[in-house]
Amino acid sequence: MRERPPLAVRTKRLGPAFDLLAAYGGREHFYFERAGTGVATSWEHGGTDLTTGPADPKELRILAEGAIEDLRSLAYEGDGPGPVAVGALPFDATGRASLTVSGRTVVRLQEGETWLVDLVPGDREPEPFESERVVAGAPHDAFEVMQLRATPEPEGYVHAVSTAVQRIQVGELRKVVLARFLEVEAGRELDPRQLAARLRAVDPDCFVFAAPVGHELPRPTLVGASPELLVARHGREVTARPLAGSAPRFGDPKADETSRSSLLSSAKDRVSSVVWAK
Repeated sequence: MRERPPLAVRTKRLGPAFDLLAAYGGREHFYFERAGTGVATSWEHGGTDLTTGPADPKELRILAEGAIEDLRSLAYEGDGPGPVAVGALPFDATGRASLTVSGRTVVRLQEGETWLVDLVPGDREPEPFESERVVAGAPHDAFEVMQLRATPEPEGYVHAVSTAVQRIQVGELRKVVLARFLEVEAGRELDPRQLAARLRAVDPDCFVFAAPVGHELPRPTLVGASPELLVARHGREVTARPLAGSAPRFGDPKADETSRSSLLSSAKDRVSSVVWAK
């Protein structure tokens, strides 16, 4: 058991009109939101940062058990949702994973209702909660060509696609996913709150997120938006929402059109969701 001062959880309803991004503290904090559900943190003190080594399954289990232990040690008072552990897990198994049980403050959006979740010493009243409105910054000049670098370059990507097609045709591969990324030298500091606000405005049906990564200060912030949710649990129900749809090509325009129409009309492929209950 880790030694920590006794903390109490106290909740307060903020109302359905509260903008969750207003509670996101920016760098070193956490934000996640989609369509009436989300969480934002802006802790000032008392957070417990739980870290582990390489992100292999055994280490991640130890990390999760430590977060559960911390959450169970909290005295819960009031209605509404409880505290959460937040963090980022790397794709690279040699990277480091971390979870934080926030000391203060967490704002949770659940079923369209927004709640303030304060973690404070049991003998102390919560400090006044202040949020900051997300205001669009002044426009900047467009990026110059020299500030953008594609990896791989277009010619290399075309070659990779051609090679993948050839290997599929000879039976070496059944499916391949090729990806590219674009490196941007901004020439200025980017505000993760502004990036998250713009991503949310472009596609509110995506899961928009911002989280600090790494352990060397100052930590960079990972900001993004994804249509997929790996897994969610509500009570005894576990839901996975992967999006993956494909349709075969036949080399015949009419057959291709039929295949395309079938894919577009498939409820499974347009919004994929798998639910388990136990």
